[in-house]
Amino acid sequence: MLPYDRSSTSVPPGVRQVLDCYRNEHGQSVERATLVEVDGRLLSDFDEQARARVFRSSGLFAFSALAHRQLFSSRYFNTGSFATFIEPIGDAVANRFRRRDGSVHRVAPRALYRVDLPSHVPSPIMISSDPALVSAFEATKQVQEHRDAIDEVLLQLHMAESDEPGITDAMQLMLFSGCLQRLTGTHVGTGKADETAKSLRELIASEPRWQPAAAGVSSRQLVVERHLRRTLFEAWFRDFYQTRNDYAHGDLSPQRPSAWTVEEHLLMASFVVPRLAVLQLQAWNYYTTNERDRQRIRAIDRLLKLDDLFAHDDAFGVDRWHWTDALSVLCTSTDTNGAEVDTMLPRTGPIDHSQVEVSVGSGSGVP
Repeated sequence: MLPYDRSSTSVPPGVRQVLDCYRNEHGQSVERATLVEVDGRLLSDFDEQARARVFRSSGLFAFSALAHRQLFSSRYFNTGSFATFIEPIGDAVANRFRRRDGSVHRVAPRALYRVDLPSHVPSPIMISSDPALVSAFEATKQVQEHRDAIDEVLLQLHMAESDEPGITDAMQLMLFSGCLQRLTGTHVGTGKADETAKSLRELIASEPRWQPAAAGVSSRQLVVERHLRRTLFEAWFRDFYQTRNDYAHGDLSPQRPSAWTVEEHLLMASFVVPRLAVLQLQAWNYYTTNERDRQRIRAIDRLLKLDDLFAHDDAFGVDRWHWTDALSVLCTSTDTNGAEVDTMLPRTGPIDHSQVEVSVGSGSGVP
């Protein structure tokens, strides 16, 4: 991947002409973007195989970035931020649009052609990837079964995290559910809820320092009433899956009271899926979790203990999100009994995120 800066004098001929057609939220040509080379070639005709590699790489990059996304911050992005285009160099643009009964081709002069930033895609920012995670995803191609699973997860997560208005809450629930089932290999057969719950329990337990909280610690009454003998994480998954089932079976809204709202389930699933993907990659020997990964995995229970995942306070004139506080672990230390504990920031003022967040990679990209 190569950085593109519109003000640079070293931009390859024709590239600026192409990218001038792409406009930001102010209607101005984008100043920065990421160019993709294939086998050392940037300006060349690509066959279908090369095109497929470009789009898959874009999906891997997006997933690795989403795995470290800071929610409830000014640095929000979605999969639309990684929109990928393969454009010809020339004075005209020919687009092919798919239809169920074939396709339609439309040609427009380059001078009149324009691609606007969709309204649901946030303003472009610099986004870092995780090279180790991208490499792990790439390595799954060594085993067809693993590659198929990861590709399906990438596809479903791409749609679930797009924020596109046409993708409803019901669709997102089923997409996230599909991710969890594909990661655990429980996407076929009957008894999916029980099998997936069991597989998720085993997968998350593969993190040595994972100490699951009991459902009884929850302040949500329905959790205690229905899942007292289960872990808090399993209680969440079963509540999530029940909500998903209500929509999947044709209901317009959940028919059974849920401990978490639909919005909370989607928020939590958005956080959980990348954590479990990392653990599955580790189980397949493609990846080794680092301290940041392990802190995020242990944070799952802290998030599930919150009374309201969207709650926030006005502290010192700054919104203080409870979600962010639950993730704000500065370090892991050892208590008097030799057990590892997470040291949390005190809730006394606004968080300096520069002290909390660490770089997740050296790559950068802007749509």
